[in-house]
Amino acid sequence: MTTKGRPFLACKISVFRNQARSVRISADKHHRETMVERLMECIRQALGVQLKFPDGYKPNLKFNGTGPNKYNGSPKFSKLEKWLSALAYRYMLLKFGGPDLDMDRIRVYTLVDYLMDEALDWFMKHVLSPKRTVSYWTFCDVVTGPSSMQDVRESFRRTKYTPTTGIL
Repeated sequence: MTTKGRPFLACKISVFRNQARSVRISADKHHRETMVERLMECIRQALGVQLKFPDGYKPNLKFNGTGPNKYNGSPKFSKLEKWLSALAYRYMLLKFGGPDLDMDRIRVYTLVDYLMDEALDWFMKHVLSPKRTVSYWTFCDVVTGPSSMQDVRESFRRTKYTPTTGIL
């Protein structure tokens, strides 16, 4: 159906497209906020305070490859959440918890040992590189930040181009 010669119909279709786009953007924003809150709750529960061991207790935390799997930047939220949960509880047992800024820096820098492939490339470029645009990253910023690799990949995946409307 063509709208040529029917300016009112063309206007209505344009309004409906804009409303649909607005609803989609709102739903995406809500979904992202929900995902970020789940990740933040995982971090709060495991790392909100530093763990204190009973006298005489020594955790067995040998780094022999039995720790959390390395995260590769998978676009699946469930994989990110599972990896973060395992890592956060490992950090808890390493006594990396608490609000101390120096401890947060340790959490950020040790992430390099738990990343691989695209996630490691992103981390090296945006967090460790001397040419990075953000000079100080917190652990939470790296995992949930607006420029996290998962967000970039999702945004690219959702990008659509049509000659009539341009980039959506």
